[in-house]
Amino acid sequence: MSWRNPEKQMLLKFLDMQAVARENLDSNSGDKRFCSYLMEHNVLSSISTENFDSCSQSLSDPSRILQQFVYTTCPIQSIDATLKDWYTLSLPKRRKCFKHDELQYIKMMYDRLYPGQDGKKMSYFYEESRDITINGEHFVSEHSRSQRSAAIVAHWPNQTGSDIDVNGTAPMRTGIISSILTHEVKLDESSETTVHCIASVKWHMQHPRRDHFHTSVIVSCNLLESPSPATFIPVSRIAGRCAIRRNYKFTFDYGEDNICICVPLFK
Repeated sequence: MSWRNPEKQMLLKFLDMQAVARENLDSNSGDKRFCSYLMEHNVLSSISTENFDSCSQSLSDPSRILQQFVYTTCPIQSIDATLKDWYTLSLPKRRKCFKHDELQYIKMMYDRLYPGQDGKKMSYFYEESRDITINGEHFVSEHSRSQRSAAIVAHWPNQTGSDIDVNGTAPMRTGIISSILTHEVKLDESSETTVHCIASVKWHMQHPRRDHFHTSVIVSCNLLESPSPATFIPVSRIAGRCAIRRNYKFTFDYGEDNICICVPLFK
C-alpha cells in the first residue's frame, strides 16, 4: 500500500472503533462515544477517501464486503419487498390500523414499487413488531429498549425528501425506525395476496455540508423530514445500521450549527 504509516494506523484505529461501536449499539452508549471521539480528535481528517476505501477492503474478509442486501442501490422496481422465511420478527405482534395520511403515503410507496399496476388491493390493517433480524442483521424500532439501535442508513428519499428516489441514485440518508410492520397487498385480481415487510422511518433532513468531515461520516440536520411516501421503506432496501450523535454543536465557516453525525456500521 503506497501511503504513509500514520495514516494507515489511524484508519486501523477507526476500523477497530467502528467494530466496537457496532458490537455495543444495543448498550445505548457505544455509538455516541464513537461519534464523539471521531469529531473531537478529528480522526478521519488525514485519511483520503481513496486510501480509506482501498484499505478497508484489503483488511476485511471478502465475504463481509458484500452488501448485506442486494437491493440497496438498484432501481426500486427491482426490489423484492415481500416477507421471507428467514426474516425473524419479534413477538408479540400488535395489530393496528393505518391512519388516513399513513394509508395514502404507503399506497404511494406501493405505486412506486409496482408502477402500472392500478388494481392493487391493500389491507387497512397491519401487524407491528419492535424488531426484526435478517441474515444476522438486527433492526429495531425506537420503541424498543435499545432506542439508539434504531438508527439506519439507506438510499431511499429523493433530494428534497418529499418522495422516493426511484432510481437509487440519491445520497444515502440517516433515519430512525419508528416501527416495523408486515402488510398484506394483492397486486391484481389474478395474483395471490402477498405479505410485505416495511419499516416506517423518520428521515433526517440533508445538510449542505454532508461530507464535511469525511465521506464515511454523514452530516445531517437535526430536523426531520415531513411524512411522505419515503416514510415507508422495504426492510430489504435498508443498507445497514449506524452510529449516531444528535445535537452536536460544530462551528463551520458560516458559524455554529447544531448537527447530527452518522457513521454507517456495515457488516
